[in-house]
Amino acid sequence: ERLDIAEVSPISEAAWDEVVEQATVFVIRHHRQGEKPVVIGDVALESEEQVFLIDKYLAKDAENMTYGIGGDGKSYFAQACCVAMDQGVPIANLSGQGFDGSLSGKILYLDWETSAQDFGRRVQLIQHGLGLPDAKSTILYRRCVRDFVSDLPLIHGMIVDHDIKLVVHDSGGGAVRGKLMEDAAVVD
Repeated sequence: ERLDIAEVSPISEAAWDEVVEQATVFVIRHHRQGEKPVVIGDVALESEEQVFLIDKYLAKDAENMTYGIGGDGKSYFAQACCVAMDQGVPIANLSGQGFDGSLSGKILYLDWETSAQDFGRRVQLIQHGLGLPDAKSTILYRRCVRDFVSDLPLIHGMIVDHDIKLVVHDSGGGAVRGKLMEDAAVVD
């Protein structure tokens, strides 16, 4: 399974296909193995406290979820937080590392519910409410129509190409084709 580059050097065009295929198989197998188990008492902790982009709400380097019934403002709240972090200003007496301006141009908003025009209107309203009516948003927005897993390679490419640091995934139902109550759809 391991390719010795010296055996195919100089690498011909035909050999490159084999090299790329073997490298791909290796990376996929390695990724699917996951991490090795560790004894928690042996893990060196970086800090004693969880680091938050938004204190007590949005943990840094972690998956975060907001839950509620439809129409209770989850999307507006997520969008307001994104705008504030994008512009480097605090919002609603919230604090945290996310408001230091370092996320400007680093936020990807994946949306299964609205359109770029609706999102843009909301961003303008939020910016106006923050006293920033002329600010230019650098949030990268994508309207999604397929389930999350089907779009994952494309989404990964966007994250890498744009050096994204925060991804907002708006609508769990849309991301799993509206099948939140079906185990297979949610687990996939």
